[in-house]
Amino acid sequence: MTLERDINCLKEVPLFRTLPASRLKLLALMGERRHFPAGTLISEEGQRPQEVYCILQGEIEISHPLASGEAHSFRLATGSLLGDVPLLSNEPTVGRITAKTDVSMLRLP
Repeated sequence: MTLERDINCLKEVPLFRTLPASRLKLLALMGERRHFPAGTLISEEGQRPQEVYCILQGEIEISHPLASGEAHSFRLATGSLLGDVPLLSNEPTVGRITAKTDVSMLRLP
């Protein structure tokens, strides 16, 4: 992805919508790009995240087993943040995180 695409993706995140272009560019330049092929386990349930990611491209699934034996799951896609809630609340992740498609993410500084 190009720098311009990364900046445009960051603009879609509600938390960053009011940031000036210069700050978005700084986030994009300072962030570390990570790539996960489809099917890759990104994080196990119960881990404490050390960083926040912005999904630049692709889709992830977060699944949590229920007492009934079934699993509750939801998906996050391009423009979503991952890890912000558990990091800010100092809580472990609530589910297993898997790349459903090839995923590119930006680890935010």
